[in-house]
Formats: sequence, structure tokens, C-alpha cells
Amino acid sequence: MKTPLTGAVVAYKKTGQGWHELSKNIYLLVYKFPRLWTSWDEDRCSEFFLSFHSRIPRLVEIFEPTYSFETYLFNSLRWFMKTFTENMTNLEHYETWCIEESQETMQSFVSGEEQEDEWESLSPKESALELDEAGVLKNDTFRRRILFAVLLKAGDFSDHDIPRIAKLIGLDEDWLLRQTHEARSKIETKLRLREELREKRNEYWYQLNRARKRLADACDSGQRDKWRRRADLLEGRHRKTCRSIRKMNITLSHKNIGKITNVPPGTVSSGLHFLRRYINGGKGHLPPNHAAS
Repeated sequence: MKTPLTGAVVAYKKTGQGWHELSKNIYLLVYKFPRLWTSWDEDRCSEFFLSFHSRIPRLVEIFEPTYSFETYLFNSLRWFMKTFTENMTNLEHYETWCIEESQETMQSFVSGEEQEDEWESLSPKESALELDEAGVLKNDTFRRRILFAVLLKAGDFSDHDIPRIAKLIGLDEDWLLRQTHEARSKIETKLRLREELREKRNEYWYQLNRARKRLADACDSGQRDKWRRRADLLEGRHRKTCRSIRKMNITLSHKNIGKITNVPPGTVSSGLHFLRRYINGGKGHLPPNHAAS
């Protein structure tokens, strides 16, 4: 059955005239369409309209008047609504997940948990080591051993950590920053691979959280089975990726540390060994100044 809107579409395709009035009528139908099937508010209807808007000229272009344009348009809108609803659900879950993750990260930052854990692996016990008036460790050997450790784990330090470390061990922060960058450049491939694995881990974690939410919201056994399988698959992938990250050895070789600091590799190895023993409390003692390692 030919409707006025169908006639207007056919006339426009023949003459190329009247798009302004025609498009206004189509836009109104598209905007009102979700109200026929959902309880969406005006904001959501507007988002739906904007998402569908760019498709309208193409729909008019390929329309053939075997049935009314309204029927053709509404069939297209029904199919699009499924995709739009799925995308909005994913987006809302992603935004919620981002907020939760950022809040946890900020809480850790405010409480100092992450910084304390990282620094604990290198910080000497203040009760055993003495600082001078400028806040620099007095013991030359311990300062050098900490430098070895910083270069060893250069990939795990941020540039923001460098000024504090440089002050503690009595080095110019620009010099230490340059050496840290040089150290990172020698393990650049490993760092890039670890970053790729971390991104993959985060994506699996996000998808896993989404699957668990969909599982909790599922109404029938078929959907529950689908999302349970999806969650199990993603959980396995997330666990495997975390394991791969933990197994990675992102450290600079003792030989390269020796080249950067101009000391023999054996001195680096022994210095790191004694530093590790001291930090772990294994017969640790304060090394004498100017010792070989």
C-alpha cells in the first residue's frame, strides 16, 4: 500500500528535490520509534536517533516501493535496536568497570600501598643506616648497590621515582634518569611484550566481569549456559596471561649494569647478592664504606 511518505520518497528519488521536508518526517519517525517498544527516556531516544541518523540517506537510496517505506524503515529500526541495546549495555558496563578500577587505583595511590611495596624492595632499613644532613645515605657501598638494583629493575621504575632515589644515593637526578633510560632501551623488546600482555590481561578481565554480569542477569537456562561458558573461557585466558606476565624476566643483565656504571660484572653480582641478603634480613650487615662491592 502506497503511503504519503512512500510517495514522497519515490518522488525524491526521481527528482532529487524535497529532501528537507522528507528527511524531517523520517527523522521524527526514527526518534519516536523506541517509545513504541521501550520505556527509554528522551536522552536515550536521542542517542538512538543520533546513532541511526547516518543510515537514513542510504535507506532512502536503496528503497524499492514493493511495500511502504514505513514498513521498510521500521524493519531496519528493529534490527538496529538490537545492536544499539547491546552496544549500550557494553558501554555502560565498561564505564562502570572503569570507575571501579580507577577508584581502586586511586585508593591505592592515596594510601601509598603501591609505592610502598615497590620501594620496600629497595629501601634500606632506616634504623640500620644513617643519613647525612642532606638526606643522603652515608655508606658509599650501599649507595652503589642500590644503584645496581635500580638499573636491574629499570623497567619497573617510573621517571617520577628517580628524583627521590637520586637524592637517597647522592647522585644527580638527570644523570640517573639518563642511565635508567639507557637501561630500559636494552630491555625494550621485553618491556613492549610485557605491556602487550598487560593490555591483553586487562581486556580479559573487563570481558570476564561483563560475562559474569550477563550471567547474573540471564533469564533462561540457555543464556546462563552461554555466559557461564564465556566466563569460564575468559577466566582461563586471564589466569594464563597473568601467569605469563609473572614468569617474564624483565631485568637488565649484570654485564650491562657493569658497562653503565663502569664496574666489573662480578662486582655487580656480588653487590646485588649482599643487598638482597640485607633487605631480606639474612645475616645482613652494614657494608663498610669503599668496599669492593
